[in-house]
Amino acid sequence: GGSGGGSAGGRVMWGLLSDYFHPHVTRAHFLVVSLLLLAAACAFVYSFPTTLYPATAFFGVSFGGLFSLGPAIVVELFGQRRFGTFWGIMTVAPALGALGFGAIYSRMYEARLGSQASGQPRPQP
Repeated sequence: GGSGGGSAGGRVMWGLLSDYFHPHVTRAHFLVVSLLLLAAACAFVYSFPTTLYPATAFFGVSFGGLFSLGPAIVVELFGQRRFGTFWGIMTVAPALGALGFGAIYSRMYEARLGSQASGQPRPQP
């Protein structure tokens, strides 16, 4: 879908940009920009729920930055000797967050979509 394709493209884009500008701009700066764009994509979906597909692709591009920039930042901060431990923590954390926040996100989206479609908030189960 849009998120997977956007994520694949985002990984390539953020990786190339960070390698090109690395001596002048740190990878952490690129990660901050990626996360700000990720927050903007979430806010966009909340504000305009009928534009789910473009926002999902935008979310994927932003999210791809985490998995493109993350390993390089972990190696820079903790070294190759401790890379496995810290990268493992970084990859498990989003999965744990997705368990809880996915349900919260879907309820917010459905409530917002229902209120825009009918002009009234949808009843909660």
